[in-house]
Amino acid sequence: MTVANVLQLENVVAFKLGNAHHFMDIDFISILKRIISGAFPKMVYAHLELKRTHSRDVICWDIPMIQENSERVFRRYTPHPDIGGYHFDLENGDLGSIFFYNNAGMPSTDIGIIVWRPEA
Repeated sequence: MTVANVLQLENVVAFKLGNAHHFMDIDFISILKRIISGAFPKMVYAHLELKRTHSRDVICWDIPMIQENSERVFRRYTPHPDIGGYHFDLENGDLGSIFFYNNAGMPSTDIGIIVWRPEA
């Protein structure tokens, strides 16, 4: 799958990229900015398996975010217990979160993105 393929998933509710290791960190900026712009109007969850180290600073470059350790419960998915989340606003007013998963305190290579839609 290419970045162009991902950006065409406008009707998707949830997706998992299990082979995302060939994506560069800068590619995830494009995906994240498309989510923020409302290009995925039904999306509530994405799981990206990078299978390599990544730079949170590059992936979140130029996107205003607030770090929060929220106890928010997402009805559709059970969050991983030890994640560090960063919240960002979508252009339509919804709240989004990006999580850089940890495994026993060590950084993992997986990333999760949740959009907190009122109907989700």
